[in-house]
Amino acid sequence: MEETQVKVEPEKIIWKNHLTGEEYSNSLDISYYQNFLKDEKYSNLLLGNFNKDGNYSIDVEILKELVAVNKYITEVVDGTYLLTAKTASGSDFDLNFLLKIKKQDDERKIAILILLEKFVSGDNLHSTTLNTVVARYRDEDDIYFLSKVAKAFHIFDKRNEDGREKENEEILKNILALKKSMLLLKKKLAENDEYLSQYYIDSILALLKANPGQFSEYVLRKYAIALENNKANFGKANYYKLLRLELDKILNSAKKSCDNPEILKAIETQKKAFIDAYNKFEDNIKNPPVIAPQAKKASPAKAKSAGSASKKGGAKKAGKKAGGKKASPAKKKPQQYFPPKKENKEQFITITLQDKSEKKPSKKETLAGDLINEIFKSYESSNIRENTMDNNMANDVDSFLTGNTAQKEQANQNTNHKRQQDIEFNFN
Repeated sequence: MEETQVKVEPEKIIWKNHLTGEEYSNSLDISYYQNFLKDEKYSNLLLGNFNKDGNYSIDVEILKELVAVNKYITEVVDGTYLLTAKTASGSDFDLNFLLKIKKQDDERKIAILILLEKFVSGDNLHSTTLNTVVARYRDEDDIYFLSKVAKAFHIFDKRNEDGREKENEEILKNILALKKSMLLLKKKLAENDEYLSQYYIDSILALLKANPGQFSEYVLRKYAIALENNKANFGKANYYKLLRLELDKILNSAKKSCDNPEILKAIETQKKAFIDAYNKFEDNIKNPPVIAPQAKKASPAKAKSAGSASKKGGAKKAGKKAGGKKASPAKKKPQQYFPPKKENKEQFITITLQDKSEKKPSKKETLAGDLINEIFKSYESSNIRENTMDNNMANDVDSFLTGNTAQKEQANQNTNHKRQQDIEFNFN
């Protein structure tokens, strides 16, 4: 019986552009696109990442902090609640949410917590708001539902206290560290990107001019038009970066008609040089090299005095030094190495919480529970928005955070009855 060998082809990796739907299978094109994604992440301070399918998702540990952070209602529109979480670090670190309430079936309701992130594409041609589902809360459709949602998602009444900024600083450790790192990278890499982009453009143009032909003439003509259209932006931020992206679009649209493979290879060489330089600069920012301290050199004056002293007392001390031990040289400290952090790739998880009604909340807590009446009264006598809310909107907010007096009495009569609360995190 003859044995046949089957050659197993490696799985082809394809990355899909989340803006245009264009697909990249060449490893160099993938790396170049991944750099584009990093630029978008840092410039928009995004908490998540776009994957190879063009889908946006946020890691598990970040999602947990987004649920745990203290939030307060800023506006109510058609039954949808706008929430904000603030920190003491400044407006760049504020978090904004949507909370939607839906009826799942005749007996259960579902509350959906959604993170809102403003997004502008790397080429400045697209702007939108990224809506990412953080978690879903399901429970019985009864008078307790909204107050339990407030507890589950840590929504409080801001009118009786501050925005809990200091407390949020402790809760958002991973998020604040990530955003501070991205702010630094955003500033440093933006400056470096301009220099690299200008060098990249000059190299490509010189290459095309040195190899005249139909392909080169087409690209040069199209680039001249793009240059004219961007004349007003000269001297502004990201001028050369945006021109580089324009040049890339022209090259990609025309490369199939190029009859000179050597030009295409030379263009790929310039792309690789850009990627390597960008990544090296980024790595130096994230993990700055540790430079060992140099040994201090003796000043000329001290060296001279030491030499004269040795001449005077050299003959007397020669005999004593002959039998003495030599001092061993100082050991150099090894250079430190900081390995990169591994990404958390946990998947979907459901966390089940028990509502322990017998446990009394602290005085600081103003969520639904033993303080229902106090919050209810405070909402009746004040506004959420800058302008006066209509009665229906005010009632929506009150019932969300507080329920009513009957609810509290019923809750006190059923202290031994524990309701199961399911929070389903959107871990993709």
